[in-house]
Amino acid sequence: MPINHVKQNTGNNITIPVIYGILGLVWITLSDRLLFSIISYTNADRATLEHISQYKGYFYVLLTSVLLYFLIRKHTNRLLAVTEDFRRLFENHPHPMWIYRTDTRQILIANHAACTEYGYTPEEFCQLNLYDLRPESEHHKLSAKLQKPAADYSNSGIWLHKRKSGETFYVNIFSHSSIYQNTPCRIVVAQNVNQHILAEQERINLENALLNSTLLSVTDLAGNIETVNDKFCEVCKYSREELLGKNHNLLNSGVHPPTYWQQLWETISQGKSWRGEICNRAKDGSIYWVKTVINPVFSPEGKIYKYLSINYEISERKQLEQHQAALLKDLSEYAFLTSHELRGPLARILGLTALFQMGEDAKIIIAKLQEEAKAMDEVIRQMNNTLMRNSHELISRERAQRSANVKL
Repeated sequence: MPINHVKQNTGNNITIPVIYGILGLVWITLSDRLLFSIISYTNADRATLEHISQYKGYFYVLLTSVLLYFLIRKHTNRLLAVTEDFRRLFENHPHPMWIYRTDTRQILIANHAACTEYGYTPEEFCQLNLYDLRPESEHHKLSAKLQKPAADYSNSGIWLHKRKSGETFYVNIFSHSSIYQNTPCRIVVAQNVNQHILAEQERINLENALLNSTLLSVTDLAGNIETVNDKFCEVCKYSREELLGKNHNLLNSGVHPPTYWQQLWETISQGKSWRGEICNRAKDGSIYWVKTVINPVFSPEGKIYKYLSINYEISERKQLEQHQAALLKDLSEYAFLTSHELRGPLARILGLTALFQMGEDAKIIIAKLQEEAKAMDEVIRQMNNTLMRNSHELISRERAQRSANVKL
C-alpha cells in the first residue's frame, strides 16, 4: 500500500477515538450542570433526579452509538474503496500477475492477464504451483533458484514458461515479498518477452551466418578500417592488427580505373547503397574478387558516420568467367579454321581426284594429294590445339572434382 494511503488510514484510526473522547468530556462537563440547573429551577425530588440522570445516560449512549456508527461506516467505506482500488489494479494489470505461498509454492490468486496468457480459468490457476507453469526442463533450474534466499524485491530474469496447451514462451519474472491472508507470500509479475527473445535469437543466427560466410568491414567516412571479421582477414591474408586504422586502399589491386572508385564514393556519400564487384590484392600479392554491398550507417540525427561493407568472395566464379571467355574465343577460331582453312585443302583434294579419274598423270596427282593431305593435317592439328588450349585446365579440374566426390 502506498505511503500516502497508509498515513491517511492511520489518521482515520486516531480520529474516531479523539472525537469520542472530546464528546465524552463535553457531555460530562455540560450534562451535570444542565441537570443541576433543571433541579434548581423545578425543585424536583430525589426520585425525579434519579430518573433524569438515568435518561441522561441513555441519551448519551444512544447519541454516541449513532455517531460512532456513522464514523465507523465512513471509515470502513473508505477502506473498502481503497481495497477495491488495489483489487481492481491487480485484476486489471496488463501484465500477468499472481501471488503464491512461499512455503508450499501454491498459487493463491491470479489476475485476468495471467489467466488469458496461460489459458487457465481463475479457479484452475489457483490449483497450480510454480512448477506447473514451467516445462520439465526448467524444474531443476527453478528448484535451485527457490533454495536460495530471495531479496524483498527480485528480478529473476528470463524464464521459459508453458501454457495450459503445452506451448512454451519466454517471460521476464519480477517478484516482491508480501503478506496475503496472514500468510507469507510473493507477488509475481511475468512480462512476456517471447517475441523479443526469438527476434534476438534470429539476429544472433543471422549475425553468425554473416560472420561465417561473408567478409565484413566497417570504415569511417574517410575509408579507414574500424572493424573486420575473421573471414575478411582470412581472405586478404592480413591480420586484424595490420588492418585496423588503415585505409581500404591498402587492398587496391589497380584493376579498376579511378572513375570506378569515384562513382562508388559519390553513391555512398549521398546515403545510397552501392553494389558492385571489386578486385582486391591480398598481402601475398595475389588478387581476389568480391561481390560487394556498401551501406551508409546513420546516426540518430540522420547523419552518415560510417560505412558497412558486406562482401562475398567470387574469385572462383571470375576465373570460370575468364576461362569461358577464352573458350568462346577458341571456339570462334575453331569455327574459322573449319569454315576457311580446312575447306581449301579438301576442295583441292576433290579437284585432284577428278583429274585422276580423267586419266591425268598419276604421279603428279599423287604428289599433289600428299601435299594437300599434309596441309589438311596441319589445319586439324591447329584445330585440336585451339580446343585444348584453354579447356585442358577445366577438364583437369573436373576430373579432380569427380575423384574427390568418389572418395567422399
